Amino acid sequence: MKNNKIKKLLCFFLIIFCVNSCKVDNKTSPVSVVLKKVGQLNLPLDDESTGRNIYNDFVLIDSVPHLSFLNKKNNSIYFYDLVSEALTEKIHFPKKGPENFGDLVGYNFINYDSIFVYAYNLGKLTFTDRTHEHKKVLSCPTRPSASKAQPWELKKNLYFR
Repeated sequence: MKNNKIKKLLCFFLIIFCVNSCKVDNKTSPVSVVLKKVGQLNLPLDDESTGRNIYNDFVLIDSVPHLSFLNKKNNSIYFYDLVSEALTEKIHFPKKGPENFGDLVGYNFINYDSIFVYAYNLGKLTFTDRTHEHKKVLSCPTRPSASKAQPWELKKNLYFR
C-alpha cells in the first residue's frame, strides 16, 4: 500500500515538474526543494555484498515490507526485513552445471514460489522458485538484431511488452 502511495506521489511530482518546465514565463522564480531526513535504516551486509547493486526491489512478504536486491558477485537475491532491519532470506542461483541460471542481471519476485530471473549471457528468462526448480524457461533475444520480435523488459507487474 505504501508502494502505491509512493508511486502516485512520484507521478504527481513528475507531472508538476513537466508542466512547470514548459512555461515560458520569465517572471517566475526558481523552484526551491527542501529535503528532510525522516529516518534511517541500517542493513547489515555480508562480506560478499556491496552497497551498490544494479537491481533493487521493494517487496511485501507476508505483509511485511522487504528490500530485495541482486548481488551479482555471488548470483544471489537478498531479502531484508525493513521493520527488523535483518536479512531474512538469501537465494543463491547457480551459474554453472546442468540446471544453471547463468549470470543474472534482473529478477521479478512475486513470492517464494514465483520468481522470474533473467540472464543476459544465456538470453533466457527463467520462471523458478526458492528451490531452483526450472518451472519454465523462455529464450529471449539479447540484441535487437537477433530477432524481429518486439523488445521486452523485465519490470514490476509487466513481464513482456
